[in-house]
Amino acid sequence: MQKELSGPADASAADAAAAEATGESGLPVPAEAAAEALALSGSRNVVFADRLAEQVALCQPLPADEAGRSHRLAATMEALRVLAPRSPMEGMLAGQMVAAHNAGLALMGEAFRNGQPVKNIEVFLRQSTRTMALFARQMELMTRQRGRQRQSLRVEHEQVSADGRVSVRAEEERVR
Repeated sequence: MQKELSGPADASAADAAAAEATGESGLPVPAEAAAEALALSGSRNVVFADRLAEQVALCQPLPADEAGRSHRLAATMEALRVLAPRSPMEGMLAGQMVAAHNAGLALMGEAFRNGQPVKNIEVFLRQSTRTMALFARQMELMTRQRGRQRQSLRVEHEQVSADGRVSVRAEEERVR
């Protein structure tokens, strides 16, 4: 996912709009690189998004052939995009969710590989079940986090004084 960084002289209007987006050198990056980083990690920081993608990729077995690796890595990146993290914290949680999902299914597949002794099947199934339960807890956490971000309560108090003046006081509070 690493994109080429633009120098300060190359800064276009699109780069200015993505002023938060930074690369390794701290310089602005092209708008499309910032958009890709945001889609993967919830952050416009390309270095953070690259590192998150790398960490998720390292949490799964990759085929030896280049085509198989590319296909699996593309699927991993698409899984991050589909989870659509809205913040860097959600990006990290999304990365953990993809890794847990992949690990759970890999353990389940290993349990049913031909020729396994019953004892090994039980061990793989137990580990798979634990990993899938972790994924379910992560999904609940993501759902709660997203719900929490959108909920707020705004209360306005209106008071009319004896001389007829109206004063309005507004309070806003996040609901947890």
